[in-house]
Amino acid sequence: MNWLSVAGKLADAVNSGISLDAERCLHTVDRFSDCQACFQVCPVQAIRPGSPPTVDESSCEECLACLSICPVDAYQGKDAFPALMRCVSRLQGKSVEIICEQDSTPHEGSCSERIGLQIKGCFAGLGVGAWIILALSGLESLHLRLSFCENCRWRALRDLVSRQVRVANQILESWGCEERVEVEGKDPGTISRPLWQAGAPPLSRREMFKIVTNQSKVSLAYTLGNRVKDSSKKPGRDQRRLAFVVEHLLDRTVEGRQLPPEVNMGSLEVGEHCTACCACARICPTGALKIVSNRKEQNFQILFSPLACVGCEACMHSCPEDAIWVKRTPSTVDVFGTGHSVTLLSGKLQKCEKCRTFFAGSKTDTLCPICAGRKKNPFGSTIVMRKDKANIS
Repeated sequence: MNWLSVAGKLADAVNSGISLDAERCLHTVDRFSDCQACFQVCPVQAIRPGSPPTVDESSCEECLACLSICPVDAYQGKDAFPALMRCVSRLQGKSVEIICEQDSTPHEGSCSERIGLQIKGCFAGLGVGAWIILALSGLESLHLRLSFCENCRWRALRDLVSRQVRVANQILESWGCEERVEVEGKDPGTISRPLWQAGAPPLSRREMFKIVTNQSKVSLAYTLGNRVKDSSKKPGRDQRRLAFVVEHLLDRTVEGRQLPPEVNMGSLEVGEHCTACCACARICPTGALKIVSNRKEQNFQILFSPLACVGCEACMHSCPEDAIWVKRTPSTVDVFGTGHSVTLLSGKLQKCEKCRTFFAGSKTDTLCPICAGRKKNPFGSTIVMRKDKANIS
């Protein structure tokens, strides 16, 4: 393989269609889900509402907004972030301006020293987590050019992009970081300046060799963009990138501030009347909840990973005892300051006299909730998924 063919592969690295994994969609996991994120955000109505929604591939223009907006990673495709990280790793200490693929004058700007980076798709496809990582990547300054949005066929996404950047800057501020993403919404200027295509940056033979042999910061940056173990349960890519920042880049105390409502995160509370039936952990689409039990010692723990929770409320809808509540407006400390996992509840287990299943309950309870329900109402339903659960503020 010669270096030209490698360059071609790099240019095609983000050239991938969009597909929907319906089994991961919240509407498949939880029949009470009211998620409308993807079909509300699509600027060309290529995503049709449904349970789950459907994608009209012939209408899709690959703006990539659905990739970052989906809270459970149901949409598959390659966004511009890995390509951006490959470029940013070579631009340490420089001023960079991110430009979308629809911009008609990418070679011109307001500053000759500022390097333009043109990406595939819309800025909305990056998300809050990507903007935070880019801001913390050692650039002199990071700028986002929105001046072309009014003339873009995806202009409906401009408000979403502005919100994503605003939330990213708010989170950076709450972490005590000085770095920010600067939005350039006025006339972009007519000064000629350097321009890189993020999917095919200018590379020397030596740099190309290092990428192929996986020995340089360029390849490391690509790894950072995708450094998440693939599993059947995981949050969306935007939240995984936020988790990466907290786990690997954040080295300071987090201030206690309320997260903006646009952030798809939540924190949980579990009541003492929880029976440790595991319904919440089984239905959780991101693996944020885990129930660990020791039958020999007859005890249990409910573990919660705040960085994996998307506030979807599937756990609330499935709990037969109304023992779990979702806080949809958590603070920065709730999410970023608690570590990888917290214990929501722990207690003792006992064995049902009838089915021999272990459950949590008072010492006077001899039957598990299911057997007790069947005894009380032998011809009725024993477990009901509930929708009428109030959030806590």
